[in-house]
Amino acid sequence: SKDGNTGSYAFKTKDTVDKVARFYQDGFKASGLKTTSTISNTDGKTGGGMISGEVDGKSAVVLLGSEDGSTTVSVTFNSKK
Repeated sequence: SKDGNTGSYAFKTKDTVDKVARFYQDGFKASGLKTTSTISNTDGKTGGGMISGEVDGKSAVVLLGSEDGSTTVSVTFNSKK
């Protein structure tokens, strides 16, 4: 829109929740985003989580979940002009 860009996408991967979380945490930090994350563990296994990053009108949120041996990933991003 005239105010900026926004979008989202979702996918499944065979990578673990931990591996996907590290990928997005490292990417957010390398892009200069202030990053926060909440990762949940059950019985010693990572079950899911949320990673968010924000700086100067740019933001992104990644939701992670574990399902049937795969990781579900949902990413939403926003960039204001």
